[in-house]
Amino acid sequence: MVSRLCMKFRGEEDGNITILSLFLLTMILMFGGLAIDTWNATRQHTHLQVAADVAAHAALVSRQSTTEPLAKLDAVSLAEGNMPVELFGNVLASANVEFGTWNPATRTFTHTSGATSAARATTQMTRANGNGVKTFLMKILGIWEIDLTTTSVFAMEEGLCNSHAGFFAVGIIDVQSQNNYDDEFCLHSETHVELNNGNSFAPGTIVSMPVYDDLVAPGDKYTNNPGLKQAHKEDSMTKVQKIIDSLPTAILEYEDPYSDIQDPAYLSVMAVNKKTMKKDVTALVIASNAVNIFGCTGQTLTIGKNEIIENAVLITECKLTFRQGAAVENAVVISTAVGMKAVSAPLGLRLGDVDFCTDGLRGATLISMGDIHFAAGFQGYGANIIAAGDIHASSQANGLAGVNFTAGGRIDNPSNNSMANCGRGPDVPEFVPPTFTMVQ
Repeated sequence: MVSRLCMKFRGEEDGNITILSLFLLTMILMFGGLAIDTWNATRQHTHLQVAADVAAHAALVSRQSTTEPLAKLDAVSLAEGNMPVELFGNVLASANVEFGTWNPATRTFTHTSGATSAARATTQMTRANGNGVKTFLMKILGIWEIDLTTTSVFAMEEGLCNSHAGFFAVGIIDVQSQNNYDDEFCLHSETHVELNNGNSFAPGTIVSMPVYDDLVAPGDKYTNNPGLKQAHKEDSMTKVQKIIDSLPTAILEYEDPYSDIQDPAYLSVMAVNKKTMKKDVTALVIASNAVNIFGCTGQTLTIGKNEIIENAVLITECKLTFRQGAAVENAVVISTAVGMKAVSAPLGLRLGDVDFCTDGLRGATLISMGDIHFAAGFQGYGANIIAAGDIHASSQANGLAGVNFTAGGRIDNPSNNSMANCGRGPDVPEFVPPTFTMVQ
């Protein structure tokens, strides 16, 4: 009897669905728990990343005007503002705010005491920190907390082109043939660079644009332009547009002899010399160590042949033409005229003293709110040339060393030029505030 009952029970199939349902329910709970807890962890990770980004940015901005400890406190305060301690625990400690340097080529941050150019913030919600992310249904698997850590790095934007010489354009940079670029000279366009064949690029030079594949050159561009393959980079530099956008305000400041923008090396007399010129400008009519604001009876103000403008600021609303052999040393020359050839130099303009990079103490700044046109024989030594419009550079240029060309439009570079960086040329103009960029 018992044996028959056992055999009958063994043959029964009632309850199979119940067992299968329990198994499926367990699987559903496991996968559902994984989905819910993964979603929650992702949400908290997003909060952590935002807190890290805000903290790193705050630390770097604050570090420009205060000490490391105070800058760290500012970063921690901002992080806590995004993720309150009472809800998330201490997501950022002062020890996890670091200052250092950023290498854009290798994309690495190096912690350096006393640095002001880059900041890194590391936020965390971990068991070791006492604020791990609590799980819900994953506790079935024995997982009670999830560890999350995020990092953010902000750096003062310099881009790959950190040299003190180069072409920097919002528009296209168009290079013809038979040009030589040496000593870390940079060509950067926020649009793209176009090259003909026969140009050479020494080690350390850079040809960059936001999209790597946008470089335009005929045929086998790397074979026909020695060194181009190593120089070709992808990079973006918002500071180029920033320089152009800053020009109107900067010009107003240059008109004020008491402005902080003025360089005391050539502006020791706090005076403004205003004239309306009927003839060529000569050194004799320039008030030395002062601000000179010149009008003109026609549309063009002309700097006389072989005249040297030095130790002064010269500003004009007229188009500006430099006659053959004219030069600018230790001075700022500005034209607020717009349009084509707002500033032009038919032959042999020289900006900066002929020092061949020996001291760099007598450079020059030339600013135009329109286009700049240089003809043959241009010379530059430690000079900033900035145009809101286009820059048409010189062919057969001589002595280009430590010179920045910055254009809101395009830069045309013709043939047979040798251009180099002497390591001490002009940096980004003082009137351009730093740009802080999230780099990692």
